[in-house]
Amino acid sequence: MGKTEIVQASRTVVHQPPVWYGALPQKNNVIVGYGEGENRQLAKAQALQDIAAQLSVLVEGTTSRYVKDVDGRISRSGTQSITLKTRQNLNNARVLKALRLGDGYTYIAYQLGLQGLEAQIADALLTSWGGISPKRLVFNGVSWISDTPFTRKLAQFLVKDTGSGVQHVNISLNRKHNAWVLSVNTISRIIDQSELKHIVAWRETISPEFRLALLKFDADRGRNRLKQGDRFALELVSSDTNGYYTLFNIYPDGQLVTIKDSSKLALTQVFPDAIQQKQGMILVAETLEKDTVSEDVLLAVKSDRPLDTTMFRQVSSRKEARGHHLHTLLSWLESNNIKTVSVLRVEIQP
Repeated sequence: MGKTEIVQASRTVVHQPPVWYGALPQKNNVIVGYGEGENRQLAKAQALQDIAAQLSVLVEGTTSRYVKDVDGRISRSGTQSITLKTRQNLNNARVLKALRLGDGYTYIAYQLGLQGLEAQIADALLTSWGGISPKRLVFNGVSWISDTPFTRKLAQFLVKDTGSGVQHVNISLNRKHNAWVLSVNTISRIIDQSELKHIVAWRETISPEFRLALLKFDADRGRNRLKQGDRFALELVSSDTNGYYTLFNIYPDGQLVTIKDSSKLALTQVFPDAIQQKQGMILVAETLEKDTVSEDVLLAVKSDRPLDTTMFRQVSSRKEARGHHLHTLLSWLESNNIKTVSVLRVEIQP
């Protein structure tokens, strides 16, 4: 009699997700992530990965995954490595809905309320202080960035009546690699233009108004957009003629250049003017890197007396001037008791 082999095929369980899975209503400033798995831990990991993916981030950590067949035996196990780098703290995600089936298989939805920049920085500072809130905060830096609505909001998040001691916070703003970089103690964040206006209190008044006038103006591009090679001029409009104006350019890599030394104000003034243009003085738009959009920041400073910009000319002439910090300029302006600074962002396209 021949040998008979009996093979028992394992069956796979098909789970039916609940009706809410993947279909919960969306709210402003809230991200919902969905996950499922053999247990709650795996479902949670998948839901957080889903949130991270929507934040366009990489996720870091290790998750063990087990696949079981119907009789409970482990047929396959493995490990998934993921990397997490995000400006949002996924530890703040909270369970929105969950369903555990009879065999332990779990469906879950997590939600994450998006933090504003102040909350992100406050959370990182509190972590660096071991979770202990201070009773008082002292911000170190020029008042343009240390005494602003941004720092006052930070204090609201961090200072507690039941807190302990005093914490010092060093704050500065740099221009690097075509981006603004905010540094708060050891924490650095790239910030966008909309955040910048909340971080820096320019002490700006109506006069002078600073705007760009292109010599070869293209209405479709708008006044603050230039193309590589465009010739342009800067137009300064002031409500009075009392005082002087100085023009600075902060390039995308952080280099600071004095475009125009202190000159007497006029109600309307163009630099370079018609005579200077005939003499060969022109401003030409250039991108920082080939085929890459650059963003220059132009500053018009109004002062009661002529300003000595020798220091900046010396710095700009050296190779190490690359990455010259904006807070150095702000500190200098503050020491000269400057009250009026107008800011213009100029996008230069290839």
